[in-house]
Amino acid sequence: MKNREHNVIECSFGPIGRSGGRAVIPGFGPRMKDVDGRDLEIHALYHKTHANPELVPQKPGDPFYWNFLEMEFDTRDEDPAIGLRLRNLIDAPSEKPRGGSGLETVASSTGRVARSRLKAFKTLPSADVQFSTQEGKTLRATRSGKEGEVGSIGLPDLDPGAIFIATAWDGSCVRATVLTSMGV
Repeated sequence: MKNREHNVIECSFGPIGRSGGRAVIPGFGPRMKDVDGRDLEIHALYHKTHANPELVPQKPGDPFYWNFLEMEFDTRDEDPAIGLRLRNLIDAPSEKPRGGSGLETVASSTGRVARSRLKAFKTLPSADVQFSTQEGKTLRATRSGKEGEVGSIGLPDLDPGAIFIATAWDGSCVRATVLTSMGV
C-alpha cells in the first residue's frame, strides 16, 4: 500500500496466523482511509478469503497461502525502479502477481515532497552523516562516499534559507559542518 499524503510505500504484515487474515475494515478497497485517517492506495492484498483489494473472492484451487513478497530495487537508472509483488513458490517471475497488481514505481515518486534542498558537499570519507537543526532535532542521516562526498538531498521539513548542522562520524573522527538549505 502507499500512504498518499507522504508517498511512503508500506508493507503491512499483521498477525494473520495459520487460518488466514483478519477481517478487512469497513470501507476497505483500492483507495481508502485507514483506521487512523491516513489516505491509502492499496496495490495488493494477502488474504484467506479475498483475492485482491477489490475484495474479489479467492478462486477454488488457488494456493491458500502466498509465500513471499518479491522485492526488486534496480539502481542502474538515475531514478531507481522499485517493484513489489506477492508471489507463491510455484509462480514463475513472468506470471501476474497475486493479490492484485503489485506496485511498480520509481524512487522519485516516493517520499515526502522537498521544500528545500541541500547542496552537495564534502566531509569525512565513508562516514555516518547526521543532519540536525540548530536546536538539535534530527532531520535525517546518510553515508558519505569514499572521497567524503555527500550528494544533493531534498529536505521536506526545512524552508529555503534554514541553517542546519551536518555531523560526520567515521568511527574515530568527527566533523561538523554548518549548512544552509536552498530552494528546490
